[in-house]
Amino acid sequence: MESAPKAAARAAEASPFARAPLRGGGQLANLGILALLPLALLLFNDYWAFTSAQSVFIDPWRYTGYFLHLKAQLLAFPSSYASDRFSDSLPGWFIYQAFGPWVGNYVFKAVVIYTASFATYFAASRLFHPRVALIAGLLVGAQPYYLIAFGWDYVDGICVAYFSLSLLFAFRAAWSNSWRLSLFLAGFFGACAMSAHFLWLNLGGTVLVAYFGAQRGSSRHSVWKSLCALFMGALTAVILFCLVYHYFTGNWFYLANSLRHTLNNGLGAARKVNAALVPTTSPAIWLAPYTGLIPVACWWIFRRDTQRSERLCLILAVTAYATAWVWQAVGFPFVILWYYSSFLFPLYALGVAAVLNRPVRALSDRAYIVAVAGCVAAGAVLFGGVPIWDWLHDRLRSAPAGPAILREGSLPVFALICLLAALPVCFRPLKHLSLGTFAAGLFLVYGLQLIALPEQGWFSGRESFTNKQAFRLILDADAWIGRFRPDRRLLWWLDGREPKQGLMAGVTGLYLRGYSMLNQELPKLSSKDVELLDGPRRMVLVVSSKPDSVVRAREALSGAGISVRTERTATIANGPLALSLALFDTKPMSLLPGFAVAREGLQEVPGVLSLDQFQPVLASVQRSGSVTISAVAPAWAYLAYAPLRLPAGETWVRVTARVRKGQVGFGILNVKETDFHVRKFLDEDEDSQDVLLPISHPEDSVKLIIQNGSVGGRLSEVIVENIGLFARPKQ
Repeated sequence: MESAPKAAARAAEASPFARAPLRGGGQLANLGILALLPLALLLFNDYWAFTSAQSVFIDPWRYTGYFLHLKAQLLAFPSSYASDRFSDSLPGWFIYQAFGPWVGNYVFKAVVIYTASFATYFAASRLFHPRVALIAGLLVGAQPYYLIAFGWDYVDGICVAYFSLSLLFAFRAAWSNSWRLSLFLAGFFGACAMSAHFLWLNLGGTVLVAYFGAQRGSSRHSVWKSLCALFMGALTAVILFCLVYHYFTGNWFYLANSLRHTLNNGLGAARKVNAALVPTTSPAIWLAPYTGLIPVACWWIFRRDTQRSERLCLILAVTAYATAWVWQAVGFPFVILWYYSSFLFPLYALGVAAVLNRPVRALSDRAYIVAVAGCVAAGAVLFGGVPIWDWLHDRLRSAPAGPAILREGSLPVFALICLLAALPVCFRPLKHLSLGTFAAGLFLVYGLQLIALPEQGWFSGRESFTNKQAFRLILDADAWIGRFRPDRRLLWWLDGREPKQGLMAGVTGLYLRGYSMLNQELPKLSSKDVELLDGPRRMVLVVSSKPDSVVRAREALSGAGISVRTERTATIANGPLALSLALFDTKPMSLLPGFAVAREGLQEVPGVLSLDQFQPVLASVQRSGSVTISAVAPAWAYLAYAPLRLPAGETWVRVTARVRKGQVGFGILNVKETDFHVRKFLDEDEDSQDVLLPISHPEDSVKLIIQNGSVGGRLSEVIVENIGLFARPKQ
């Protein structure tokens, strides 16, 4: 008959949520071990902790721009969905302000990756055992694509951190006396992840599955009270960000652009992106560890002796993996972009912990120490030997079958290695060897992934400069530009044929690139470019690695009839890098009073429009020969209007005005008052300027609107000196 101590030990082992918490010192030691690899990369690698400038990828630099200049970015780019991702930009901005952008970059990367890794560790240690949590964390934390998610400024890294916290508090609520607070925090951090990127809605339901699945039979909480606590946490996050967003911009709903982008573009736009990407990224080597684990996970889910905690984590991992492929099947590029696949990491880490639960618990103390030391050493060899992987990459590319191994055949080959390495976990006689084979297989695949990565510039580079040098230069360039254009309103101009385009993508990406682009064909200017310089962004930023580009740009502007009122130039250098920058404060000839009228050969139609027709809306109006309109009003608010009764035929409304404060728009409103037929903005200027508005639909043009273009509670003031209706002289 079995003794009482042995029976108790067996019962504890069979308990669905058996765990042996370590004392404080033991937990700190485990966290310190988990922190080693990211800390080494922060200190000794000049690539990982900086958004890569080795290749042209714009998106992460957008968020660096918000970290540097949150309020100015929000006001300069109010229609961008990047402005809505407040749960990412706000903590990044706070850290940059507290530590400065150079140190702040290191602090931000460390805070985000350690939050994600430690939250996953604590969740796994509660479900299984701290030893299991540590080894699973070391195996997942050394995966190159896991580290990539935290080494740049895109939103996937911080979303992994938020989602890991949400899962941790959901599990904690299942057995905690303070379950309401834990669920509140789970909802809060879940909302942070989902509002930073709507794709996280795909995994939002797994938080509920984790919570309800983890509850013990004796401690089940009310379903409705639980849902209410989760909802209140999520609502609190949304309200908090709305309040801060209103403080910065004067607007309340910080997700408006993301919703508009999703509803207007939706799956159709995603399918177009997917169709373009599939031929080049179909291998998706970042999916190999997930793919190799899934068959083993499915095997353990249906075994009778699988513990409830193991089965729950495996179900979560398989569900997340399956939903990613479902989205891919309907046309969304969920699995062929590594920064979307990284969403799987928190649940994948729990799946790894579930698979390794029994092999790790079967280890003796000495074997466990050897296993931990082996994982740490393997990570050090992987990322300390990056030059070796670069050398192998070059040799493999020159081999006959090398490119195929790195690309077309990579996913099935890499996934097969992971599967074969994980298979021993399924067999009891091999359980003492299963951990070693599983870890060896994963690290082998990690090495192969590193061999395929050099051109990306994540851990090494193919250019003559490091990401660290590029980041410093980009910060210096941005600081120089900000001295003269703190409101971020400009149009950048460069030559897309020059080398080092990744570097220039960093500078222009800080200005949301597509929202502030003149063109990439310096020194060419099209008619559309000249029209663009007629708008509110008339400060032109020239970015080039060639000093003579500044001269060519100035000549091109002059040839297009655009005068340069002021010019500022600088050469920004760091190590082997140097960029020539020029800021041109331009003024199109068309804005000079009378120029556009004379160019078009127009004559005034008398008795139709006059200054005394202007009526105030949200502004004070003073009349003394000219009309002065001033107000502190919300962005895009109507300040004043003049009714229009226009004759048939081709006509133009001409307004001569001087903007003394802020930015002011002039537009022709339709009958339903829902849209402008035409609208132009003028910036603050000491000189008078002309606005010539063509009337394309006289029967549907009812009002000339003067609109506020300033945001953030700034004063707008304009002196309207003249107004008139013009037409071509009759032949």
